[in-house]
Amino acid sequence: MRIGAFALALVLGAFLNAGCSGDGSGPTGPTLAAFSLYNVSGPCTDVDPLGWAAEVTDVDRRNTECDTTWTDPESILGPDDAEFVSLGGDSANSVTVRMDEEIFDGPGSDLVVYEAVTSEDDAHYDVYLSNSPDSGFELVASVSTEGAYCIDLAGTGVTSGQYVKLVQNRHVDGFAVENECDSTWGADIDAVGILNNDVCGDLETLCDEIGVQVDMVCPPDDYYRNHGAYVSCVAHAATEFLREFKQCYTEEEIEEVHGCIVSQRARTDIGK
Repeated sequence: MRIGAFALALVLGAFLNAGCSGDGSGPTGPTLAAFSLYNVSGPCTDVDPLGWAAEVTDVDRRNTECDTTWTDPESILGPDDAEFVSLGGDSANSVTVRMDEEIFDGPGSDLVVYEAVTSEDDAHYDVYLSNSPDSGFELVASVSTEGAYCIDLAGTGVTSGQYVKLVQNRHVDGFAVENECDSTWGADIDAVGILNNDVCGDLETLCDEIGVQVDMVCPPDDYYRNHGAYVSCVAHAATEFLREFKQCYTEEEIEEVHGCIVSQRARTDIGK
């Protein structure tokens, strides 16, 4: 998965000797560093959603009666299947759906939006999440790219929700009401999928998910005094990130994930 813009989230409140530095001079001694979970939203591939949009609860879009696939809001329901609904050329057009399960902020990305690849330059939309179909929607992502886009709730202030609202956030130049049936105006939403339905996430993928966040704290392309300094940075970061999941898994399971994260990076030449 490609990483989008980084956003700090949920400070864990732990300070420790990180043993790494990115200022070009390398570590000069013990430094105290606060570790936070990082947002990992961005374009993605090879994800396997646990659930899908199950019901359209609201549509704010003109000409929904047009007899075309791309104006039928229900095309957004179920798995990605190349059938989509275009949000329309006016900014603020929207479609709201109820997911078949609640989405939670767990490790890594939590939901995915599939925008059909049509090679048009109008895939500009905002994603909102709420636990009510009528109110309380909070912005969790602004997207301006075609294809699948994975969204991490970390740093958004939103911890869960079952209703997803997709809003066209940019007017399409040349859009006219009378032509709305003739072109796929606006973002073309194929499907919305659930990637996390549990705050603890999936133990089998925890090594990779937390590993992505560790790499943000200890960038592989940064400068390190030596390989040991890099591995130390990784070990400390992994320990702090995994504190968040002690209520989810046994000590042995946490140690296994920690070992997986560290061993993968210890086998590299970083810092040598």
